Amino acid sequence: MILASATGCVESVEVIDTDDPTAPADRTRSAELWATDPLRQTLDLETGDYGRYVEEGVLRNRNSQLGFGLPNPGFVEVGIQGRETGVLLDLGTDEELAAALGGESGFVSLSRAGDGRFGHAPADALFERLQAIEGGEDGGDASRVVPRIGHVLVGAVVKRAGSAAAVDQALLVKVLIVDHQPDRFLSLRWAVL
Repeated sequence: MILASATGCVESVEVIDTDDPTAPADRTRSAELWATDPLRQTLDLETGDYGRYVEEGVLRNRNSQLGFGLPNPGFVEVGIQGRETGVLLDLGTDEELAAALGGESGFVSLSRAGDGRFGHAPADALFERLQAIEGGEDGGDASRVVPRIGHVLVGAVVKRAGSAAAVDQALLVKVLIVDHQPDRFLSLRWAVL
């Protein structure tokens, strides 16, 4: 699907059926988020749609799991909607992560092993933070990072049922920061793990 913006920029948005059993396991997607556009500040990591829409003149939330410049300017954040919390860790540059994992690209190489972990200590720190959330803590500052071009992030969005966190149902993602202009826009590539 091709969308044209009011600024004349054209972008390509890939729509993927997440229920398609023939789709590859590692579906990498891309998006641009704009800090000053309330419709394109947030992203649904499961569907790839923007997280908000307008209905009868009112801005509504569809499913905003990742945001840029909202509510904290200058940060990319996860777990930003009600009943969700999140953890987001910066693993360094794609090249640094590639060297640690033994691949050509750290973003591409980062995957979960049979035990559900990553086999990379900095990335596995995500699970320690998830255990703290399960114990009742919120994501706090661990839910946001300052985006840096070429850096790989690993994150989790945890949906809470009442006061308890359903950590076993956390949505795990990896994110590559492709481009970034502070307080303006963020271009990223991501995949659900």
